[in-house]
Amino acid sequence: MRDDHLRASVVADRLDHEVRASMATSTVADVLPRHRTALALVSPHASPLQMSAVMAPTGSPVVAVVEYDGDDRPHLLGTVTAATVLAHFR
Repeated sequence: MRDDHLRASVVADRLDHEVRASMATSTVADVLPRHRTALALVSPHASPLQMSAVMAPTGSPVVAVVEYDGDDRPHLLGTVTAATVLAHFR
């Protein structure tokens, strides 16, 4: 179905039920890609140019804006899309 999106829209309900049954024992890890890409993360002080520099090598159309507090864990503040970054340069 991943290779032919049109096929997904025309399959019968029976196939839908079969897929659900076969996925019932699957975990999230089973369906995620084996090779994970780096996350596109920036600090709240990143400039649009820095954001685009992080997006480019990862191929991500979105960058997560995170802040590290005293617990050394990232806290998501929001996201910025490539369209927003591009609009800044217009």
